[in-house]
Amino acid sequence: MEKGLRPMSKIAIFLRCLMKELLNPVIYIISLVVGLLINFLQSGMVFHSWVPFSVPVVVQILTRAWLSYRNRNNERLMSISSEREEPSFICDVKGNFLVTSGRPADYLKNEGITDLSSFFGGDSRADPRILAEALKSGQVIEMESPVLNRYFAVRSRESMEGWMIWLIDVTDRQQLDRRLESRLYRCG
Repeated sequence: MEKGLRPMSKIAIFLRCLMKELLNPVIYIISLVVGLLINFLQSGMVFHSWVPFSVPVVVQILTRAWLSYRNRNNERLMSISSEREEPSFICDVKGNFLVTSGRPADYLKNEGITDLSSFFGGDSRADPRILAEALKSGQVIEMESPVLNRYFAVRSRESMEGWMIWLIDVTDRQQLDRRLESRLYRCG
């Protein structure tokens, strides 16, 4: 992914992650609680030794910095979906939106659109189970959203909580198809 980075720049990025974690007060609070608990359970005194306090600090700082370093690009990658023009959803098994993203997400919230059926104007094919079966069989499903006045090709995948559904805007192609059909109809 970052094959072009020199080893020194990778170290600098890791050190930046390390410094960020050093300034995180939650680490020190958790380590204090863990240290107090370990000291009390071992000796019956809360401040018997400093080791139960220092080890959790070092371990938490290093592991959190490493995780932050390893996952530094995931947050940027996930933010791409919010920049897309087409909406994407995570739905429960009934088609109710659990999470929406894409630029129209705020519009949908303001309009009170909370499920696939209302997004697609009551189209019976908007049921996530019907979508999944059709997509498994290789069919491409294109539906109109009267809410956004656009046509979308629908893609979906089952997830633990329901369905991940993302849309691809095919309005321009649909309009071109209709113009071609009307010309063929007039010529034929």
